[in-house]
Amino acid sequence: MTAELPFTGFSRDMVPFYRELVENNNKAWFEANRERFEKNVLEPARQYIEAMGLRLRELAPEVNAIPKVNKSLFKIHRDTRFSRDKTPFKDHLGIWMWEGSGHRMANSGFYFHIDRFELILGVGMHHFPDTLLQAYRDSVMHARYGPELREAIEAITRDPEIQVHGLHYKRVPRGYPADHPLADLLRHKGVYASMRQPHPEILYSAEFIEYSFSWFKKMLPLHLWMRDMTRRAAS
Repeated sequence: MTAELPFTGFSRDMVPFYRELVENNNKAWFEANRERFEKNVLEPARQYIEAMGLRLRELAPEVNAIPKVNKSLFKIHRDTRFSRDKTPFKDHLGIWMWEGSGHRMANSGFYFHIDRFELILGVGMHHFPDTLLQAYRDSVMHARYGPELREAIEAITRDPEIQVHGLHYKRVPRGYPADHPLADLLRHKGVYASMRQPHPEILYSAEFIEYSFSWFKKMLPLHLWMRDMTRRAAS
């Protein structure tokens, strides 16, 4: 399904919907509010994906912005099979526009998140699949690519609202020098940047496309490094 109408902003009912969902996270409540979810959450989200995809392709020409569930739209249903938390629905809207072939989560991309508290915009890869972890470490150790990653991180974090995440391991992986200048980057299991803030008023207007774009552009150096790393791994 594609959006038939242009993006004019997210609905002012989106945040209240998620506030109420947190208090009524059960199938009966959701079914009673399914039409509301479709109209005030999913429909604007699809419009946003189409409009944002057009803008992002100016920066990343092969971005996949597909306004479908399990493509650019994360499904609202939670996988509770291995979780102690058995609530059936997610408490946020997640959108993922990725650049590259193969599985969407095996590529770097651009992330949008809204919940009852805040807006998050980000780029990068939250978690490296096993097939990419070694390629990432090889790139960090490379005489050119490693310093380029450090430069990208330093460039985007000059904005105090942008933070870089993904540090996971307490120690440098076995086989790598603990005193390497980029040892901290070897301890990552993913690398992603984000900004987060309370819901801005612009969220509810068509101008939110340009607002999102400006943040994604600030974080672009990290995405480009990650994208190129995945391309090298696939070649």
